[in-house]
Amino acid sequence: MFCSSCGVAVPANLTYCNHCGTKLNLNSGASRAEVRPEALVQGMIVVFVFGIAAISLLIGVMKAVLNLNEGAILGFAALSFFIMMVVEGVFIRLLLQQKHKPEQSAATPMVKPQTTNELDAAQARMLTEPVASVTDHTTRAFDPIYTNRK
Repeated sequence: MFCSSCGVAVPANLTYCNHCGTKLNLNSGASRAEVRPEALVQGMIVVFVFGIAAISLLIGVMKAVLNLNEGAILGFAALSFFIMMVVEGVFIRLLLQQKHKPEQSAATPMVKPQTTNELDAAQARMLTEPVASVTDHTTRAFDPIYTNRK
């Protein structure tokens, strides 16, 4: 990830640039909330079952109570079924978008989680991106100082 202001490479988990202090834009896909696929499938089932029940109830009420003709009943039922299918299509689209997202990039190595609290038994952790040196942007840090003696 690079700073949009100065162009310096910064780690992905920072919110401000270490070089210039500019707030970084973190909206590269993190703005949308992640939805579990199980919740999407359950939502599809609930919408379908309650949709069919509601359409059946609507047809019964229109026929028995409102005494509408078959054309009007069929029109309302078809419109309700179309709306239910649009909602199901939204669920399917969200489910398919989740399938195409990579779980973890191939560039980041897999590291087992640390299971001990002792320092000498700690595992070496691998960095995902090289960290810049502290002395990269220093000036005159090692310039010699000349003084005139008399």
